[in-house]
Amino acid sequence: MAGVEGRYHTAARGPGSAQIELIGGRFCRFAGRRVGSYMSRVHDRLLSIYVMAAEALSPTSGIRIERVEVHLIQAGWMEHGLIYSVMGELFEPGLLVALDDMHL
Repeated sequence: MAGVEGRYHTAARGPGSAQIELIGGRFCRFAGRRVGSYMSRVHDRLLSIYVMAAEALSPTSGIRIERVEVHLIQAGWMEHGLIYSVMGELFEPGLLVALDDMHL
C-alpha cells in the first residue's frame, strides 16, 4: 500500500488552501482490501476520502460525481493504479476546488 500511503501524505502536507484541515486518517479494510481513510474539514464542512489499490478491479473510467442526499455529494475515479472515493457536505464546485487544492 505504499502508493496509498505516499499519495495522500504528500497532498495533506501542501493543500494550497488555508481552508482545508486534515482531521485524521487511518487504514481500514473494505471488501477484503486495505483502504486509506482520511477525514478533512473544508470551509467547516466534512470531507471523507477513501483510497485503495485498483488491482483486479475494473472501475469505470473518468470521474463520476453524484448527489447522494441533499447535503452529500460523492465522487469517484481511478488514477495511477489507485481508486479514489470522496464523500462530502459540499456542492460540486466546492468539492472540485477542494480536490484540486489537495492535489487529488
